[in-house]
Amino acid sequence: METIKNFFTFKNIRNVFILVFSMIGAFIVAIILGYKLNTPFRPAFFNYKSYISKLNHDTINEKFEFKTFNEVDEFTIALNNNKAIAGIGSDFQVIDLIKRGFIQKINFEKLLNINKKIESKDQLKEILKNIYTPTVFHHLESYDPELLTDSQGNKFDEPKHLWEYFVPYFHQDGVVAINPLKTTKKVEKEFNSIFSENYEELKKTTKLTNFNEKVKELSLFNILNTISKNGYQKLLITDAVRVNMLYGSPYQIKNNEIHSNYGEITTEENYKVLVDSFVDLISKSTGNPIESDIFSFSGDGQEVLRTLLDATRKDVNAAIMFNGDALDAYYSEDNGLNIKNKNGEIIPIPDGTIEAYKFSENIIFVDGLVVANNITNNSEDVLYETLRNSIYANFAEAYKRGGSTQFLRNVYDEYLTVAFRDKFLDYFSSKQHYSETELLEFKKELIDIYASTLNKELDDNDLLKFNNFVADKFQNDENIKNVLEKIFEYDESKMTKEELISQIAFKLSHIDFDDESFIEILEKKYQNLENFAFVNYTPSNIAEYDLVKRNYFINDDNTYDKKAIEIFEVKDQPGKIEHKRLSGVSEKIQSLLNTYYYLKIKH
Repeated sequence: METIKNFFTFKNIRNVFILVFSMIGAFIVAIILGYKLNTPFRPAFFNYKSYISKLNHDTINEKFEFKTFNEVDEFTIALNNNKAIAGIGSDFQVIDLIKRGFIQKINFEKLLNINKKIESKDQLKEILKNIYTPTVFHHLESYDPELLTDSQGNKFDEPKHLWEYFVPYFHQDGVVAINPLKTTKKVEKEFNSIFSENYEELKKTTKLTNFNEKVKELSLFNILNTISKNGYQKLLITDAVRVNMLYGSPYQIKNNEIHSNYGEITTEENYKVLVDSFVDLISKSTGNPIESDIFSFSGDGQEVLRTLLDATRKDVNAAIMFNGDALDAYYSEDNGLNIKNKNGEIIPIPDGTIEAYKFSENIIFVDGLVVANNITNNSEDVLYETLRNSIYANFAEAYKRGGSTQFLRNVYDEYLTVAFRDKFLDYFSSKQHYSETELLEFKKELIDIYASTLNKELDDNDLLKFNNFVADKFQNDENIKNVLEKIFEYDESKMTKEELISQIAFKLSHIDFDDESFIEILEKKYQNLENFAFVNYTPSNIAEYDLVKRNYFINDDNTYDKKAIEIFEVKDQPGKIEHKRLSGVSEKIQSLLNTYYYLKIKH
């Protein structure tokens, strides 16, 4: 008994506990070490939140740790602390990254996957001019004056160019969007005519002495003033600090006059003026102080569009948002939000519910790839291969093929093949006809018609060519008529011949991103296009841009959806809409303006 009693002394019990916990600790350490040994290190790739499809996210995440951020400053900090190997940043941010030496030039030979060396800057410039849209390349060039010196003001040995360090991803501008389902005030006219009437009224009643000279009919000031008078006072503002400063820059009010600073370089001397101008814009155009609870802010584009759509969110019925988020909201049936119809049935919010309006002093804003200056050769190879198989798939098509036309023809050819080939073969093999020959001839005729609609202004009459083609086949080619009736499961008791012809023409007139057979091709071969279908922002690559513009915006009646296309396009309209860039700023100025902005906005 004495021996047992001696064993249970405090000292012995403590030693037993130490031994047990040491064994547990050793076991945990062994598990962690085993996991790390069996799990290769993955460098971090950064992107904005909600700015990539799941498929592309997963592709990148196989080789890199995919991380997201809300504010681009988070990505800058990660690069500064060697926590990021690459990622998607923003044009104005990249200027400072170049000046501070945080990023390296893009290895375009690897991204383009070409075997020959790019011999000079001039050669690279010509290659990229063939790959990007003219709007985007001109925008990149506009930053040249800001890249003559480093962050300390020392002149570079030779001028640098944004296009050497940056691969555009998507670009965007701004819109004001409203949800007519979320107001009790019914507007009898189109808002475009109401903007004009309101503008004329403001010119008569304003106390600002130079209002007529400085404020335009499609100004953000007039649009906000008009909608707030017509039932849309509950405004959600995308919380992008620099962007909002640019929106406010034309509206500095001093001594009863408007002074415009639109497009000016942001400096330590003027950042407060730009923030104050945005505050004045919101308060004076709506008649409410910016602290009012009718205004709300969100930095997440997906949250902005879903809040605008959501019928249960009575606190928001209008938004200042990016055009890509507005386009996503325009196609509302894909967003999983419902309303009650007149019969009390729960249905998806119909596509086209959201109305969006572009304003005159607008922004052009490009996001794109940058690569950290400390990346290893091995990681660089893996990075570019991964990007070529995901968000930058088919990046070089316009360069390799001398333009985007052949790319569009090829994708349309593939679409016809996957959408119709098996069904054609099933039908013709049972009839003992030369099925492949019939299919090839059918496709050739369609591809020729499709090609005739490219490289020109979009015209509904071009889409009618497909209606005429189908009608002719029904009249003169019994085999094609029969196979099309079978493919489209024609039942004359439910559909007229004319309705069938229209349905077939719609399917043939464009590449249908929603076709189940073609979705598989998108996911395997065209992940860049699959990514657009999720994100809905405007592509910067000319081949991708042209394909989307020609094919994505077709109504069920086989006409172009001009409203959607207007949201999608980012381009100047002389005398109506212009776009200016955000200048680069130093880390110090960025910190100062962030602090001042949040102090003034108080949200």
